[in-house]
Amino acid sequence: MGHEGNFGVITEAVIRVRPIPEVKEYQSAIFHNFEIGIKFMEDVAKSRCWPASIRVVDNVQFKGAQALKEGFHSYLA
Repeated sequence: MGHEGNFGVITEAVIRVRPIPEVKEYQSAIFHNFEIGIKFMEDVAKSRCWPASIRVVDNVQFKGAQALKEGFHSYLA
């Protein structure tokens, strides 16, 4: 979960086909520090409720992504 191939070469995978969700929901959570965010990720990994996408980023990465997102949307407008 979440390593995006950084821990080695993926040689086998299980694919599960699920229906397309009726609603897409996007949310952000802000943690007091990076370690709390990592602990949250560990708890999610141990749970049976895995989101389609989840990542921990620092404030610089978040601001950069927001700037790209806003620029992309204004380009399409």
